[in-house]
Amino acid sequence: MESNIIADSTITPFEKKGNTRNLENPSVQVLENKGRGYILYYKGDLIHQSLTPDEGDDNKDENYFGTVADQMDCINSENKFGELQLGRLYMAGQYVSVTDPVTKKTTWYLCLVDIFVDQLGEVTGDSSYRWKVIDGNFHSTSAYLVGDVVIYNNDYYRCIKDMRNGDRAKPTGDYNSETFWEKIDKPTESNKRCDIYVAKDLTGTVANKIDNIYDFPEFSETEGYGKQKFVKYNGDIWNKVLNGYPKSIPGIKDSDDNIYVWQKIQLDWDETSGYIKTDRIRYDSKYFEAKVDVLDGTPPMDALGNLNSKYWVQVKYNTSNKTWTIVN
Repeated sequence: MESNIIADSTITPFEKKGNTRNLENPSVQVLENKGRGYILYYKGDLIHQSLTPDEGDDNKDENYFGTVADQMDCINSENKFGELQLGRLYMAGQYVSVTDPVTKKTTWYLCLVDIFVDQLGEVTGDSSYRWKVIDGNFHSTSAYLVGDVVIYNNDYYRCIKDMRNGDRAKPTGDYNSETFWEKIDKPTESNKRCDIYVAKDLTGTVANKIDNIYDFPEFSETEGYGKQKFVKYNGDIWNKVLNGYPKSIPGIKDSDDNIYVWQKIQLDWDETSGYIKTDRIRYDSKYFEAKVDVLDGTPPMDALGNLNSKYWVQVKYNTSNKTWTIVN
């Protein structure tokens, strides 16, 4: 079959199925060079993936079925955000690619936590525990979730505890390896897990407040900020929601009125943020809109799961007409 296949990196698996351009064998949809080795698609499905191994492990000839590599199939037109762009906010469930300018190798990453990215190392470096490398091999700089399967030293390992927030453990050889990994036989089932994060291109949320804004100066305690000023502080983007309060600091209640006057720009509710009327956020997989200014850290729901109806109302996003409506 090799003699009938012509690699064409201009064709992607996200194009319409049945595209056999530049292929002599119509049963083979595409052999695509993703920069990590060739990926062969047959009738629209990934059947083999040859990736560049991590940390010197020689896994080039391994079958990557049943590993995190299967999650390449989760990328679609809604969650695929292309090449990583610095100076923008990414939300959980979005996939980005990073291409090495020297080797031209391309790697795909899944965002696990809403994060503003202004440095490449925040995705690819040692502190990149908000991102998962979509690759069958284990990567020491990647986050992993329970159930993820990787190859390390030619053996298969399943993640048994979320490895994030700076946790670091190789599948074997580290003092805490058994805390995060278990050795398994060669998988017989796919490790495709597209339902873990489902990204939605929502409009009108707190996360959208910085759309088309690219300049975020570092926060300074000596600067007198006014309302609707955006700054970067401790790696996050913050927006001042009230005028006055010249001594206020993002994430800390103002000492005068004991309220939060800064708001962290992300989709999920944050206990150290102030919200103003009509702000929309996500909480416990649901969406809520502030009925009034909420500046004291009151969440949309209490500890028993009841709606804090004095401050919040549950809403839903209608994808057909792109509007928000109240959930009765």
